[in-house]
Amino acid sequence: MTVLVLCNVGNSDLTVEGVARDELPRQARPLAARLNAERETYWDRIRLPILTKALDYILAQGEPIKTVILFVSDQDRELAGEDEWAKDTCELGKLVKEKLLKQYEMQGWSSRQIRLQAILGNPADYDTMLTYFEAGLPRIRSYYDPASLKVYLSLTGGTPAMNAMLLVVGNEVFGPQTVNLYDARERKQPFPLGVGRRLASRALRVALLANLQTYQYAAALALLQTEGSVLVDAHSTRRVLLALLTFARDRLAFNFADAAQALDAALPHAAGPVKDRLLHWQNQVLNPTDTDRLRELYFSAEIKRLNHAYAGWLERVFRFQESALRHAAVNRGVAFRDPNLEYLAQDWVEAQPGLVDYLARAPRLGGGVGLDPCRSASRPLLRAVLDFLAEQRDDDRLRSFLALADRLESLASLRNHWVHRNQGVQLADLEESFGDSLEAACQTLTDMFQVLTDVEPGPNPYDAINAQCRDLIEGGG
Repeated sequence: MTVLVLCNVGNSDLTVEGVARDELPRQARPLAARLNAERETYWDRIRLPILTKALDYILAQGEPIKTVILFVSDQDRELAGEDEWAKDTCELGKLVKEKLLKQYEMQGWSSRQIRLQAILGNPADYDTMLTYFEAGLPRIRSYYDPASLKVYLSLTGGTPAMNAMLLVVGNEVFGPQTVNLYDARERKQPFPLGVGRRLASRALRVALLANLQTYQYAAALALLQTEGSVLVDAHSTRRVLLALLTFARDRLAFNFADAAQALDAALPHAAGPVKDRLLHWQNQVLNPTDTDRLRELYFSAEIKRLNHAYAGWLERVFRFQESALRHAAVNRGVAFRDPNLEYLAQDWVEAQPGLVDYLARAPRLGGGVGLDPCRSASRPLLRAVLDFLAEQRDDDRLRSFLALADRLESLASLRNHWVHRNQGVQLADLEESFGDSLEAACQTLTDMFQVLTDVEPGPNPYDAINAQCRDLIEGGG
């Protein structure tokens, strides 16, 4: 564990024992100049009451300190004015550093382990201090391994603006491994503040909720696995949330068996409406039918669209069209010779009068005519078989379905072209290919599903899953 201590330095960080009321200047710059000029008189009487208590407290935890960083002010004399400039602690900080090295010489600290960092703006201005720490603290963090870094913030010396912004930004940058120390003069040691945990929790919750909003379940799950105790206090609630995020991740990846199994871990920790919802969602992925799988493809495409992941949306549309054609074929009695529905059963083909001749005249992608029913049941082959059945059986519903499927053909062709060109897909590419808006293309998917299955796709189940996750995170159950 690497221990880092960050301290704001103010006038109260250095005192001198046994001096009369007006013997020494009160402002930091003239005070430092006087102490340097009369070292023999004052050096041994210098005390560091705030820093000594903070460092002693940290060392008492059995944690060797790697680095102490002292934030000191050093304003422009002309811009700040003489009185404010005289209050700057940059010269006082040098004395503090020298005194710490002497006082803790048994720790073996080198001069490089106690660093001064200058604040060039007004240390009493909250905006200035916010900007300063937002720029400086990430740079400090970059010098260390975050996984093994523990940071103590001493929040007593310096101005209120320095301490407030070090507290806010420090906890945001360094996260849950931050310990916020506050000292009161009457106490013999500082005490840790709980506000840091609450600040860290808020920042992490914002990140987790953002992941949910964009359906990034793997990222949300990784965050919860790493920072679970900070995000959610109750162990049982964390178990339910972990299981639900795992379920959503696997379901969205069409890994239905693992998704259903994931919720088994949550059920013993859930009750009431929460348990009812878990059981409902689990039932949706147990032994899914072809209609269930097609519905999942539909919602997966919708999520890609909402996230502006147009290449992913295009891939889902291609899969949806092919799966829908296969679904329609099965519903119309087309027989396949393998469980994966990849090849037509030749005895069924030969039993359909005129089908072989019809396929021999059917157009091929890329030009030419003739489709071989012995080859893999591709989209053109399935399309031709269904067109034949629609004419033979005078099936207007099937004709409507095929007309909708044909509207997606230009997008399917774009997908095949895109796969081989290693380039991104933009919204303009999709709308130019489809000949209409992306919303119209999505409506075509909806219409295809409804014509094929006689039901609407319904609401996106992932939105309900997200709502339940938000309730668990925010304590609503």
